[in-house]
Amino acid sequence: MATVKDVAAKAAVSLGTVSRVLNRHPAVSAENVARVMKAVREVGYIAKPPRTGPNLRTGNLGLLLFGMDRSLASLPVIAQTVQSVQAEIARLGANTLMADLPGLDQIPPFLERGNVDGLVVKGPLQGALPAPGKNRLVDRLRAMPTVWVLGRPEGAWSDHCGPDNWAIGRLAAQRLVNKGHRHLAYVSVRGRHTMFDERQASFEWHARALGAAVHTFVSERPDNVPWPLPSAGNQEEMERLVKRMRREASKCTGIYVPADTMAALLFRSLAQLGLHVGKDLAVVSTNNEPPIIASLTPALTTIDVRAEAIGTRAVEQLLWRIGHRDQPGNVNVLQEPVLVEGKSG
Repeated sequence: MATVKDVAAKAAVSLGTVSRVLNRHPAVSAENVARVMKAVREVGYIAKPPRTGPNLRTGNLGLLLFGMDRSLASLPVIAQTVQSVQAEIARLGANTLMADLPGLDQIPPFLERGNVDGLVVKGPLQGALPAPGKNRLVDRLRAMPTVWVLGRPEGAWSDHCGPDNWAIGRLAAQRLVNKGHRHLAYVSVRGRHTMFDERQASFEWHARALGAAVHTFVSERPDNVPWPLPSAGNQEEMERLVKRMRREASKCTGIYVPADTMAALLFRSLAQLGLHVGKDLAVVSTNNEPPIIASLTPALTTIDVRAEAIGTRAVEQLLWRIGHRDQPGNVNVLQEPVLVEGKSG
């Protein structure tokens, strides 16, 4: 059965555009309306009855990315989550109003006008959010039903849908130990990162519980992290950490990194030292982002955080929150990860 994703692909437009066309939103060009409706006929899409229920006043849900360099917002794990959020909102018969704000100095017009019933938000995971009364955008967000995705920033409030980072660390430790590695390393070019710190703590705890020694090599984070948060790639810093690892923990044969972007940096750094992944060292990573890892040799063993399911669950939780504003906040909806076996570890 055809889906809104099929319609968007056929029409070469975003899921948000398909949603607005199907829901007769006025802010769509005639050209895009024609393209979407033509695609609807060609793929045989049949719209399901709206399921937004009586809790949506405007029929609009917001999707906000802020505080991150746009190179971060375009990472596959974030892009897949965003697409899933848009698809679920469209399936429910509501409209997605989206904004990508690298800084905190703007308020999206739809939020300024109060033209949304609630928001799914992806924010930076290094640095703390401003305290109440210190930033207009954050204060407006605090006043709305909100669900964070892929991590809750320091100082955040309300509900969160994301990966189970404790389970991710456990899977990584079990994989390496079960493959016979007893001296392990955790390597990360992002220090004091709320999501990566959880993965690190779990990996270290489970590895030691399984009888392995663990060494940690993490970049220091400045006290005042500039927003927008800079891009994830830092080859020079990864090379520094790898050289330090080889000096201080030469017995390490298994390495865990908390994101596939770092795995790509790690592969290059090890190759420059004449070390072969899968032979000299085992590597396990996280996120399962094919556009990033497809060129890595040998194939990367990584942990799929199931970004599509996280996006869907975030919308479901937002609808629940809109209808239950008086209930206690900070509900944590976690998605169980899955190990994707490769030849790297």
